[in-house]
Amino acid sequence: LFDGGVRTPCFVYAPSVLSKGAVYDGLFHVSDWLPTLLSGAFDAAAVSVTDSAAQLEGRDHWDLVVSATAATDAAGGDSEEDPSTTAVEVSYEVRQEILVGLDLGQRGAADPSGVRAALRVGDWKLVFQEADENSGELGNFLFNLRDDPQETTDLSSAQPSQFEALFSTLVQTYLPAAIKDGVSEPDNSCYDTWDKQGGFVTPWH
Repeated sequence: LFDGGVRTPCFVYAPSVLSKGAVYDGLFHVSDWLPTLLSGAFDAAAVSVTDSAAQLEGRDHWDLVVSATAATDAAGGDSEEDPSTTAVEVSYEVRQEILVGLDLGQRGAADPSGVRAALRVGDWKLVFQEADENSGELGNFLFNLRDDPQETTDLSSAQPSQFEALFSTLVQTYLPAAIKDGVSEPDNSCYDTWDKQGGFVTPWH
């Protein structure tokens, strides 16, 4: 649930459309790719991408990706600077929040005390009921990713109102919509099958 385990870089090679070295700094979820690529692939005047994408969970970033390319062209092309040190600002024009992860555990959405989750809203990120990377103990964390992208400083005590705001969004918006899996208790009988099959998993019921 920490950013080191969920954030990944991405590059797009499309020389006929996008300029070399253009950097798009929008908050981007993997579900955003389909509506974004649909928007780039089809003329909106001929194909109503908006109608097609309305049924998708992702957001369309295409216009802003193209704008980033135009800005690169206006600046004279590819920058010699390292994007990892220059592209530190994040745009929230299209997407403002991402549910990074949600594990309902065995108690379900009605009891948030058993939930493991992470939610990013703007620059702020809540990590709830996750093991501390140093002590291994479960804890709740609040980070400002603009100032602290490596998540080294927990601000949950220093910013209680911000913590409560993200926690309320998690409980009121995402938990009611979550679908609990059908397993009421852990089923460890799969390990017996693993041993009997010499390290291969096969159906065990």
